[in-house]
Amino acid sequence: MGRPSEILGGAVLRSVVAWGAAASLCLVTAGCVEQDAPAVPIGELWEGDNGEAVRLEDGGVGVVEAIPYGSGEGCDPEAFRTMSGDIEWETVDDGELILRQGDAEVTLRADRGGFGPDIIWRDVFIGPCGDASGDRTIELTMNEYG
Repeated sequence: MGRPSEILGGAVLRSVVAWGAAASLCLVTAGCVEQDAPAVPIGELWEGDNGEAVRLEDGGVGVVEAIPYGSGEGCDPEAFRTMSGDIEWETVDDGELILRQGDAEVTLRADRGGFGPDIIWRDVFIGPCGDASGDRTIELTMNEYG
């Protein structure tokens, strides 16, 4: 058996080699590399199946059409109102925004890819009742021609 420093040195070397291989694998698969979230697309138009639309502009402003929001207790579609016209928006988390018009607000979330923290702005989701929206969440897709 070798001296403690030789044994420890070998263990450290094996750890560094193993970590290097794991780091290379992470870089190849891009599953472990921390990246900045993609910027909120400005000037793009997202549209839903029932006339809903969102366009965000610089400076935290934008325009929406027929975006439902909960106005009562629970998440009752009978109590939904719609937001149309000029809005203000702000980022609350990577891939998550709050859209406001007066006292009304809704959450807009970017799609999350299958690999960790991917944020995909092509599809966004509106929760009329925030986290309680469940199956009432509305999907909007970026209009490539908009």
